[in-house]
Amino acid sequence: MFKRIFSSSPLYYNVVWRLMLDVFSRGSFFFLNVLIARRLGVTEFGKFGYAVSVVQIFYIFTELGTHLQLIKEQGEKRGKNEKAWKDFFELKLALMGCCLILFIFLCTFIWHWENPWLLLVALFWMFGNSILDFNQFVCNGLGRMDLARRQLLIQRGFLIAIVLGTLSFIPTLKGVMVGMAVGAILGALVSNIYFYQVNDLHLSFSPDFKEWKRILLASIPNGIGGAFGSWYLRMGAVILAWLWSSRDVGEYSAAFRIYETTYLIPAGIMSVSVPHLAEALQEGPARFRKELLRLSGMVLPMALIWTLFLYFGSTQIIERLYGAGFAGAVPVLRVLAFVSGTVFVNYFVTHVMIVISRQRRHALHEAIVFLLNLVFSVYLIPDRASTGAAIALLLTELSLFTLTTGYLLIQWHSASRKPGYATINSR
Repeated sequence: MFKRIFSSSPLYYNVVWRLMLDVFSRGSFFFLNVLIARRLGVTEFGKFGYAVSVVQIFYIFTELGTHLQLIKEQGEKRGKNEKAWKDFFELKLALMGCCLILFIFLCTFIWHWENPWLLLVALFWMFGNSILDFNQFVCNGLGRMDLARRQLLIQRGFLIAIVLGTLSFIPTLKGVMVGMAVGAILGALVSNIYFYQVNDLHLSFSPDFKEWKRILLASIPNGIGGAFGSWYLRMGAVILAWLWSSRDVGEYSAAFRIYETTYLIPAGIMSVSVPHLAEALQEGPARFRKELLRLSGMVLPMALIWTLFLYFGSTQIIERLYGAGFAGAVPVLRVLAFVSGTVFVNYFVTHVMIVISRQRRHALHEAIVFLLNLVFSVYLIPDRASTGAAIALLLTELSLFTLTTGYLLIQWHSASRKPGYATINSR
């Protein structure tokens, strides 16, 4: 029945399925975070939140923008390209190896509590998620939501089962982080084997360096933009850990985990919509404009509803999820509610930049707002602690919106005045 309702619009059908999958994916991680916070307490949860923030800063080095480049090429080629999957995945494995070597040397310098090896354990949790993300992007580009949901269930099933086991028998920071790493890696391995079996592929590491070079040249602008975007998003927790106590980091992390669920909606919409928009752009500006309007009609109402929900429900959300010990997270969540509204719009406009091949300009914008975030954070966090980190993030997202939207409007106006009004997909 569900499929018949959306059969007239494959885009909407895939978007809805993608949202459902992302709700489960992020929801399961959020559920685990709530259990971990209640079990460890605010101080130890602060250390956990810091470790997660640090390794997610390094996430971009495992893909350098290649995920978005893959689905963009799938949309442009409108077909199944098995060699492309293998080239992209083999490059990803090489990038993960380089990331591991770099992190081994850095982890002792960026962890200022006992047991710095815990950061390395957290890195393997991130690796498991990164492999799953790659295969989910492949499924998005192919429109194979059935395959995407099976993979997700496999990986998240292993993760949830193992973490719940550690919370029951080894309810310590060490136990939880080791459990997350084992669950994520084991789940990613099994789901990846399943992915290759279903598509009748055989994993053999036979690097095509010429193709790697082509992919990286096309992807690195996206990677740079993604790096700065990830860094300014996580920088508040990192600076907070160095200037304030782990308790402050715990309160900020509790509010941030709730705010972070915001990303599942625009991320799900745009991961499915990028290949669709890339195809529409090939058909001409009229079709492209029509699809942009359709998508904006989805994104904007969701942004308003979600912002109001987080702001007015902040007290009840924190108390019911984390308990009275996390009351300091309430004012942080109220600020992050406004940040969530800008995230919806920014996901939309920044992915449009990628579709029209303005990756380099997008990377420049992300670099600018990263520097602005450092200025905002250094100015606000010493006096306002976790609330200051949230305000700095709000100012950063507003800056990104201003830069990107202004640039797109200028480009659109310029293109519409050219003879023939052919396309804005020129560098």
